[in-house]
Amino acid sequence: MIESIAIGIDPGIRHCAFAVVKFDDGAETLLDAKTIFTKPLKVHDAIPHIYDVISRAINMYQPSAVGIEDWRFYTGTGVTWEAQATQRLIGALYLLSRDGQRMYMLEPGHWKRGLVGGKRCSKEDLNKGVEWVVRHRILNTTGKKFDEHCIDAMGAALVTLDNLKLDSLLSLEERATLNGTGDDIEKR
Repeated sequence: MIESIAIGIDPGIRHCAFAVVKFDDGAETLLDAKTIFTKPLKVHDAIPHIYDVISRAINMYQPSAVGIEDWRFYTGTGVTWEAQATQRLIGALYLLSRDGQRMYMLEPGHWKRGLVGGKRCSKEDLNKGVEWVVRHRILNTTGKKFDEHCIDAMGAALVTLDNLKLDSLLSLEERATLNGTGDDIEKR
């Protein structure tokens, strides 16, 4: 895998973060990270606003893949209005996928535990672990302040880059087993 750019998204209707991370020459570098705050907006205005901001980032950076945290928040026996609005937002963001661009839906507990080594721990310790990994893997984050949403978006971008690396390794491995041509690879 030569150079790849991934966008990680931590969706939320009141605060949605995205991070753009580039993998090149064996190193991961942060290109952009923002939390979009929409508290003063009505839900029907917040979704298009977030969509526009992230759409501009996707058009600017042309990522190989986008990873979106698949966010679900249930209380009691029903779904909160915020969860419903966030699911609508995730659906809208999914529509941003371009031809040839991979889209990964990331379940929060799984990707976070995978990033920090698979251990079960409290949510607080898990979030501290994600921040530690982000700060140690992404070169230009030292000394900069990021809110928890940006940290999660950076973590989602790292997991998305890891998925791209694995996909490229599997493709190379599959090609090597097929008479060296790669022409007959079956779709996974």
